[in-house]
Amino acid sequence: MKRIPNLLSGSRILMSISLLWFVPFSRSFMGVYIFAGVTDLVDGPIARKTNSVSNLGANLDGIADLLLGAIAAYVLIPSMQVPRWGTYSVVLIILIRVVSIIIGRVRFKRIVMLHTYGNKAIGLVAWLFPILYLITPTDILVLFVCTVGFLAFIEDLIINCVAREIDPNIKSILSLKGLTQ
Repeated sequence: MKRIPNLLSGSRILMSISLLWFVPFSRSFMGVYIFAGVTDLVDGPIARKTNSVSNLGANLDGIADLLLGAIAAYVLIPSMQVPRWGTYSVVLIILIRVVSIIIGRVRFKRIVMLHTYGNKAIGLVAWLFPILYLITPTDILVLFVCTVGFLAFIEDLIINCVAREIDPNIKSILSLKGLTQ
């Protein structure tokens, strides 16, 4: 039972990679995509309930989230009518996330994937994006998603830059009180 959360995160990685072979927005694509998102919703609560929370699990979850978001963006954006500024914004946001991970690795000698409210919000918003795309004006949706992503990953970057010690389960930048240099 204690391996289930890590198996769910690992399966999300495999499902994310498999999205590269599906036609965007097809039933197969959406089925795998939605199931991958559901694994993200349940792996954390299962880990906490079974007392199997670990740094490995937290990092695996973060990597799986990043991979699902990046691959979904890579596959979906070309098949959508996303404004050019939206595409550039997504690339910038992913770069901010990668820089934050690198800084965390250099400063804390390990891969740091934070589980802030902002990261949870962008995970949910990004996961809902393909569904909302079908019913929401594209410019408004892209602006909303990019704003949430930018704020979440800038917060992540700031935490990795200024925290004296790192807690992967930090809730927000407001939780840094007493943890900064």
